[in-house]
Amino acid sequence: LSSDLYETAVHYRLLSDNTRDIVIATRGDAVVWTSPSITRLLGWPSTYWNGTSLNALVHSEDWRLALSVRAGEQVPVRLKDRADIDVWFTAQWSSDARGTRAWTFSLLPLSPTAL
Repeated sequence: LSSDLYETAVHYRLLSDNTRDIVIATRGDAVVWTSPSITRLLGWPSTYWNGTSLNALVHSEDWRLALSVRAGEQVPVRLKDRADIDVWFTAQWSSDARGTRAWTFSLLPLSPTAL
C-alpha cells in the first residue's frame, strides 16, 4: 500500500506543478486550500490565502459575476498576482455534500503569465 500511496503522491505533484489551472477550495466564504500552482502562476505561496475570503483575490468587478454562475459554468475573471497585476482566468466551481466549493481558475491564453 505504501508504494501505491507514494506513486499517487508523485503523480499528484507532477500534475499540480505543471498545470495552468489553480484550484481553490472554500468553505463558506473562507479559503481552506489552494493548489501549489498558484505560486508559479501568480507568485503567492499556496497557504497565503488560507482563512481569508476568496473575493480578496478575485478582482472586485468580477467577483459578483463569478458568484452568479451555476456550478460548471465558466466566466472570465481577473486574479491579482503578487505584483498586483491582473491576470485573466476562466473560473468555474463545483461543490460537494459537505458544502466545500472547489473553484478552478484556468489561465487564459492571452494572459501575460501564459506567454
